[in-house]
Amino acid sequence: MKKINLFTLILLIHMIVACNKDNNPITKEFGSGSITFSPKETKQSFSRSYSTNFENIHSIVVSITDNDGPLADYNKTEIPISKFDASSIAIDPIELNPGDYSISFFELRNINGFTEYATPLIGSELAEMVNYPLPINFTISSDNATNVTIEVINTLNRDASEFGYLELDIAEAAESETIVDYDGNEYRVIKIGNQWWMTENLRSIHYSDGRPIEYSWYNNESSYAEIYGALYDWASVIDASKTSNNTLNGIQGACPTGWKVPSDQDWKELELFVGMSEDEVKKTGYRLGAGGKLRALNDLWREGVAGTDEFGFSALPAGYYFSDMNEFIAVGTDAAFWTSTETSSALAYWRDIFHDQDLITRQGVSKNNRLSCRCIKAQ
Repeated sequence: MKKINLFTLILLIHMIVACNKDNNPITKEFGSGSITFSPKETKQSFSRSYSTNFENIHSIVVSITDNDGPLADYNKTEIPISKFDASSIAIDPIELNPGDYSISFFELRNINGFTEYATPLIGSELAEMVNYPLPINFTISSDNATNVTIEVINTLNRDASEFGYLELDIAEAAESETIVDYDGNEYRVIKIGNQWWMTENLRSIHYSDGRPIEYSWYNNESSYAEIYGALYDWASVIDASKTSNNTLNGIQGACPTGWKVPSDQDWKELELFVGMSEDEVKKTGYRLGAGGKLRALNDLWREGVAGTDEFGFSALPAGYYFSDMNEFIAVGTDAAFWTSTETSSALAYWRDIFHDQDLITRQGVSKNNRLSCRCIKAQ
């Protein structure tokens, strides 16, 4: 039978504040049919704070059944994500014949194949946390498209039984949590090897004791703040006014309490863990083998060598302020990060990740430049 209609799963994920203020549906055209994205609010808030950042999510896993049982094509089938933004995820349209169906299994996986979110089954411990626990019934007809809203719950520190499943890859999900800075900004953090890293750029404008930090947004435009974070000169990011030179490899600087500006050695440990060779790690200048693995999977990067974000670091192309030229440059092409390690009185090590090559630059740059900062948990 010819498949004549489209079914698209729309993921509207709402954590602490489960509310989308835009009540206008968003319509996308697919061939002769249209799919409407309708914002929904979850029934309850959650007791823990989880980020609604989906840059780590690589695919969905779904089971769809009809009156005869599971569909052969959609029996815990993994489907790549085609688009995401701050509150929703979408896949390419699924074509089904007209009829009655149910979604009986649903989870979101990261690039490593581990589950980060899942939808609970009706009657399970977590079922009351969503408006629509599984199974979700829907009908495909020949004369109009169908929209189904799927709500999911973060699997961190939960087990399969709480979702009503006998098994789920929850136990192996990447360890992650959130931290908050003095200004109330919340950051998702993730464990990579033996290190805990922020997966977002620092956007603090006050040190943890309330003193103001000298900072700028890219192009001095606040619209860049939420996505790309702040840009800092080296003295500001390490809080040089209260830090002596002999402690620069382990300082809090602009980071939240319990966190620090990563040293050159901290970056080397990360680079080794994600697969860069020891010889490359020791070099200065352009070094091969890790840039693509650390780049975020989103359309903020200009077209180039595809990043994989295999470890959830999610580097963003925030650009930087180049003091020699007195201008902001490279948004969309470069993710430039400070280390706390200086190479001379005028220079400090940075890391620069490019959009079009699998490179991470390590070299001393002017401390007057303004770069991003990714904090690391102090050991």
